[in-house]
Order: sequence, then structure tokens, then C-alpha cells
Amino acid sequence: LPVANFISADTVVCTAGMSRFTNLSTGGDTYKWYFSDGDTSGVFEPAKFFDLAGSYDVGLTVTSVDNCID
Repeated sequence: LPVANFISADTVVCTAGMSRFTNLSTGGDTYKWYFSDGDTSGVFEPAKFFDLAGSYDVGLTVTSVDNCID
């Protein structure tokens, strides 16, 4: 079964800029990232530019080759 997990050193964006995410997930075949500004990404470890300072929610869905989802 897949287990979604990630970290980012950028927990709050103090100025507009790039945030990087480290994927620590296991058992995954595909990855879908969701950002609270409406953007998504399908890459393993995305870098995301936020236009405004603030706190953003980030979610990650991991799907295995057997279509199990976490």
C-alpha cells in the first residue's frame, strides 16, 4: 500500500518565491500534489512558485501500480 509523506523547509512564504518539496512517500507509482492557490503538479518532487507571502495548504495523493491510493 502507498503511504503519502513529504517535507518542506518552506513552511511559511514570507515573500513571493520558490518553495521546494521533498517526497518521502513509499509504495507509489504516481503522485499528485495539490496547492491551496489552485495549482497542481504530477512530478515526484515539485518546486512551486508562490506569488504572495502567506501560509499555503499542500496535499499529496500517492497511487500504487495496483491503484491503491493514499
